[in-house]
Amino acid sequence: MRLRRLLVSAIIAIALSPLVVATHGATASAVNPPIPRCSRLVIAAGTTEGGLGTGSLVILLANAGKRCEIEGYPRVQLFNVRGTLINTVNLHKSSMFYAEPRPRNIVLPHNGVASVGLSWGDNPVGNETCSRASWATIMLPEGVVIQANSPSVSATPCGQDLFVTSIEAGPIPASNG
Repeated sequence: MRLRRLLVSAIIAIALSPLVVATHGATASAVNPPIPRCSRLVIAAGTTEGGLGTGSLVILLANAGKRCEIEGYPRVQLFNVRGTLINTVNLHKSSMFYAEPRPRNIVLPHNGVASVGLSWGDNPVGNETCSRASWATIMLPEGVVIQANSPSVSATPCGQDLFVTSIEAGPIPASNG
């Protein structure tokens, strides 16, 4: 009788062992949930530089939320002081200031900083117009829109080309040189 109980107990233990492993696996994945996409980024600062017929602007994005991840190219729109959209085309290639942008997945801690580099030509050619931008909107790949007010934005692009880097970790986008 005792041997029979031992065999029944062993069979039940063997039958239940996959359930214990599956439960343990579910607990392990709950401990390390996926990192959410960034949705609480704010403009931290912006610095404008220029020279030799070009201008550049670094826009800093600070994470006001919990740890999150972000990747890709933002869409940048510039506006003049009257709120009129300045007609520009976002180009994702190297410029005189910034290297060829390659999107990377970035994990930002709370108060972590990422950057986006903008550059443009500021010498009119032919009938091109140069409009002074006083604010911008930045649409992140996740569909989050951020507005940057002056003095964060100070740009005078001529023509339509606006070179935009991918979102990069840290306060300075990779330079071209």
